[in-house]
Amino acid sequence: MSAFNLIMARQILVNEILLLESSSSQLANAYLDNKILPPKALYDAQHVAIATVNELDFVVSWNLRHIANVHRQKKVNAINMLNGYTKPLQLITPMEVSYNGSEN
Repeated sequence: MSAFNLIMARQILVNEILLLESSSSQLANAYLDNKILPPKALYDAQHVAIATVNELDFVVSWNLRHIANVHRQKKVNAINMLNGYTKPLQLITPMEVSYNGSEN
């Protein structure tokens, strides 16, 4: 299911590819080491870490088990804070996204 995860940037029409860098990889490993995500969810941990390191607002996913989960969101944000990432990250489903075309 990870292949269908969508990471949203602050603006809807951003054409930028975000890569897994050492800081993202270290943060993903922190999620796994602290049992926020299980080892089999490495790609999910990387998605969340990339979003965190790049200061995105949301990770939008249908993956309710590993990503779009309010309990997991709290734990992810706690690990993020411990690692110096202070901006809260929201882990949500596509159903929670609302977009009004008149907004900038």
